[in-house]
Amino acid sequence: MMQLCSFVISYNIFFFLVLNLTLVDLPGLTKVALPSQDPKLPEMIREMVMDFIVSENTLILAVTPANTDLANSDALKIAKEVDPQGKISKRCVEYFEKDLCILSVDIC
Repeated sequence: MMQLCSFVISYNIFFFLVLNLTLVDLPGLTKVALPSQDPKLPEMIREMVMDFIVSENTLILAVTPANTDLANSDALKIAKEVDPQGKISKRCVEYFEKDLCILSVDIC
């Protein structure tokens, strides 16, 4: 059975003219585990994502397929759970992804 690794891919950017920045690539949210995966995989991924995005210093890049209605965006839903007061609009960017074309829209 495949397991979820808590080791994340991160990229640190340091430059004397700007603030330090660390980019962290997290797994995408899933709803159903495949037969070869742990049945608790969706909950494990959600916990991992929540551990990273709860900090107010985190800029959230919410990626949603372009053929999905924003009302059904799991990425936006979890971002709003972290900040129900609406401060999230200052730290959330939504990306719509379609094939090889990526459209950037700041809608949060």
